[in-house]
Amino acid sequence: MPIVTCARCGQEAEALDRPPLAGAVGAAVQAHTCPACWAEWQQAAASYINHYGLQMAQPAGRARLYELMREFLGIPAEG
Repeated sequence: MPIVTCARCGQEAEALDRPPLAGAVGAAVQAHTCPACWAEWQQAAASYINHYGLQMAQPAGRARLYELMREFLGIPAEG
């Protein structure tokens, strides 16, 4: 299993087994996030959804959540 340097905590760890999300977003998470920080994000995501009143059925809500996720995890913006 490949080793990643986590963008959030800076620790080296085994990469996630598979991308946790579809497409480029999932690949970025897998390439830049350790399993522990991904678990922290999963716990925090509901709080972000509730705080910002995001509607996950709407593309704009999902896009905002992905933006918040990138900030939380320290994943660089898509280029």
